[in-house]
Amino acid sequence: FTNSPLTSLADTSVVDVCVSVDELEAAGISVFPNPAVDLVQIQTAEQAQIEILDATGRLIEIYTIVGQESINVSNLATGNYLLRISLDNANTIHYNLSVTK
Repeated sequence: FTNSPLTSLADTSVVDVCVSVDELEAAGISVFPNPAVDLVQIQTAEQAQIEILDATGRLIEIYTIVGQESINVSNLATGNYLLRISLDNANTIHYNLSVTK
């Protein structure tokens, strides 16, 4: 740890609230299974950008989906990840995803 000043927040994220499954479904989004092993199915009513972030806030992957698509998570280590789901209507939803092996 150093005492140098923080010069950029570009690679970090702060999340205030993660939604529950019920809140996710109310927004027209479905994510399953959770926990996931190899694939996660994500279904949205509109186009969405899906960002996968690790526990430190580091961006791992970005996907753009419409309708229902599978995302391969087999390359991710066992652990908890954040899905940051940005919808066309400017809403952003945060959802916790667990990956197991």
